[in-house]
Amino acid sequence: LTGSFAYLAAHEERIPRMVAGLNLDMVGQDQEQCGSSLLFEQPPGAAANFTAVLLARLREYILPEAKGLSGVGGYPLFRTADVPFGGGSDHYIFSDPSVGVVMPMLIQWPDRFYHTSADTPDRVDPRMLGKVGRLAATYAYWLAQAGANEARWLAREIAARFRQEVIGLVQDSITRAGGEESAGQEELQRRLAYRVARHQQALATVRRLAAVEVVSLQEEAAAFAQAELRRAEGIPADRPVAEVEVEGALLVPRRRFRGPIQTRAVVTRLDEAGRDRWWELQRRMGKLSRVLPVLAVYWADGERSVAEIACLVWHETGLEATALLAEYFGELAELGLVDVR
Repeated sequence: LTGSFAYLAAHEERIPRMVAGLNLDMVGQDQEQCGSSLLFEQPPGAAANFTAVLLARLREYILPEAKGLSGVGGYPLFRTADVPFGGGSDHYIFSDPSVGVVMPMLIQWPDRFYHTSADTPDRVDPRMLGKVGRLAATYAYWLAQAGANEARWLAREIAARFRQEVIGLVQDSITRAGGEESAGQEELQRRLAYRVARHQQALATVRRLAAVEVVSLQEEAAAFAQAELRRAEGIPADRPVAEVEVEGALLVPRRRFRGPIQTRAVVTRLDEAGRDRWWELQRRMGKLSRVLPVLAVYWADGERSVAEIACLVWHETGLEATALLAEYFGELAELGLVDVR
């Protein structure tokens, strides 16, 4: 992480010319020895872009190793999965909206030898290195030669996958209707609106490749989502939810520095009571203390309130954390890392 911070700080003039990236972390493992799977980590919602769809399409084309019994279809012979954004590696610096270099990640996880002296060269699988190398090279080459035709194809591919996602979301709501985890009409509408906004942003990033027209696809997406919402008109209404006032929820944080916020050096300069208060907040966040603050800071654009940020984080993670995030941004203000109004 330190190297990426230093590189970008020393070469800020290069950032506007960076089209996209791909972060390779812990790739090439022998899955049986390490107990890992090859994971494709998606970009964060605040930085929705074209890379996830491009990488998914290339993966479908490159990675299948075997065909079904009848000789049709294809699938990989190793463990692989898509996972949501988790951060923890260099892509979380580049993907920060204040930096704006779109970058998914390939990583193999979990790893039973992670950060130990048993992480030796014999844990590497040359065949897995070949798979990842071929995928990464194709991704880089495709981006390097992409022009208007490629950009238009990618925009249509993004639009097609968005329609599949919307159909799946609406059908899932219909299936769950009336159950404990069902989403009512209003909640479904909010979920669709969030996805439409992210999809429209992803389409806009295609213009980094070439100056192609994407407005019509953005409009079609909104109309398609509304049509699908009408298909779910028969599901029950939302259950009433009591409004809970959260102190600090109406504060609007404004970031003072470009890139993800680093707190450790500042926290160590606090007095004992300040440090205890900070680490107690981290304890209450639990395992989410690494990703929850990162996603919240990504959404902090100087215009959104903490309540609005918490709503977007909920869409991205399914976690309601307004109170925690209000406290977190309050602590960042005390540390001098953000301004609030």
